[in-house]
Amino acid sequence: MRKKKSFKLTDDYYEFEVKPKMLNHINTLHGGELVKHFDNAAGKAAIEFSENRVVTAAIKEVNFFKKIEPAAKVIIRTEIFNVGRSSIYTYSKAYIAADNNKLNLAAEAFLIFVGIDANFNPTEVPLLVFDSSLDKFRSEKIKKKFNIE
Repeated sequence: MRKKKSFKLTDDYYEFEVKPKMLNHINTLHGGELVKHFDNAAGKAAIEFSENRVVTAAIKEVNFFKKIEPAAKVIIRTEIFNVGRSSIYTYSKAYIAADNNKLNLAAEAFLIFVGIDANFNPTEVPLLVFDSSLDKFRSEKIKKKFNIE
């Protein structure tokens, strides 16, 4: 029988500071650098959820909303919003941490991971269950946003 597991969007997050080597030619965070950090943050969440090895199967969508300046502190929060037999669907938001402790949304990403065994064959991941109707609603809203049935 397949294991069931919930995934909470908690205070656990992924954080980094924008270093000079991460900048593009207009002196803001290079988009590819942010995508790399989205992959790391979402991969961490997928590993935690699956309790096993995962690999990135697809970077389906990344949307940029604000430029991210040098030395900015960026916080990425990820949630698992859907699973297949071996796939884990993640939604991440990147925020710029402001001096007043507010978080300003800078970008979002939708990535898919696949659970794998030691031979890199797909493995079953836990079924996603929701602890509350709010969690379920949030998941359905994200699915709709990215046209997932």
